[in-house]
Amino acid sequence: RDLPITPCNRHLLHAARGLPVATAVVVFKRQRSSTRPRLLTLGGGQEIGANAFLLEMDGARCLFDAGTHPRQNGLAALPRLSGLPELDAIFVTHAHLDHVGALPIVARAHPRARVYWSRSTEAASIRQLHATVSVMRRQIDEGKPGAAVLYEHDLVDELLWKTHYLEPDETLDLDIGGGLA
Repeated sequence: RDLPITPCNRHLLHAARGLPVATAVVVFKRQRSSTRPRLLTLGGGQEIGANAFLLEMDGARCLFDAGTHPRQNGLAALPRLSGLPELDAIFVTHAHLDHVGALPIVARAHPRARVYWSRSTEAASIRQLHATVSVMRRQIDEGKPGAAVLYEHDLVDELLWKTHYLEPDETLDLDIGGGLA
């Protein structure tokens, strides 16, 4: 049986407000297995910020978003990433820093995982992440408590090499147990 994952309610709100939304359906092709899907909230479950959700199913591990918390600095701004198992894919829902702010760190730590996002999400995210590097440096210069440069521009640029663009209304088949298509 195929298990579709459709856009979250937040995307429906964005669409209602006239904001651009990329929709894609991700279908996990289940091979014979009794393993139940498991969704782990690594950040952002009870508040805005540091959004990251790990979906594990039949040996595949997909991360949805890798954000930072807007009211925290340095390592305190990150979702719970320690002990994160090797990822097969990283999906980015949209280009807000609470969904992409930790993406360069996660992508570097998981070299096999491709980043799946729309072209517009990628373009906006890359701009924001480069600006974030400058903000982190300025916070250190200003002596802000907890400030740290979590990544540099080169890590942001590395995301471009890991990108798979999701086209509007695309269906992406992920062959669980056989790798990502």
